[in-house]
Amino acid sequence: MDENNVKISCAKELSPNTLKGVGLVGSFGPLPLTMGSRMKYSLKGWVSRKVYEKTVVPAVEDPDPTVFQKQTMEGITARSETDKALFENVEFRDFLVDQERECLRQGSQGVTDELRIAVKDWGFDLQSISLEKIRLWCGTEEVEAPIDMSRNIEMQISQAKLVEFQGDTHYSTLATRGEQILRELLFDDEKSYGQLLPKDAYN
Repeated sequence: MDENNVKISCAKELSPNTLKGVGLVGSFGPLPLTMGSRMKYSLKGWVSRKVYEKTVVPAVEDPDPTVFQKQTMEGITARSETDKALFENVEFRDFLVDQERECLRQGSQGVTDELRIAVKDWGFDLQSISLEKIRLWCGTEEVEAPIDMSRNIEMQISQAKLVEFQGDTHYSTLATRGEQILRELLFDDEKSYGQLLPKDAYN
């Protein structure tokens, strides 16, 4: 299960004495979908799994590690000039490729599990979450978990606060916004909301 989904569930179930706050970066949440939309996303998940089984998993299992690295980089950098420049940093590139490889080491089931969880009934409404400190951060060019999902979470949880990073993608947010996100979560530094801090090491 995606770590952000776990955090949302914890925000619902744990008392304020146990959990002081929750931070979500590029997050999925339970989606308010019609039956037709649920069927659409379920089909999308099934198709995604089949594609991964035919193309991505064989690359992961290839004894030549550069096969999966090349496939991953082609897929990511084709979507964004920002990401293309970002992945010229070898350290960051290798970190992300290794992370993707580990996610798929046991097959493609996990790829579709996250989508399946997002579109099913979670058993509670986001409006029922009473935890006071809920912070969200998301790049406006995020495609892994589009920013509308974070906006939907903020809209449904009255005490939630979303910071939007203009022009940032999923990967540029991870690479350049870590210090800012950590500062806001730990110290609730409202002066830093939406402000660019010194960029992280992977820039």
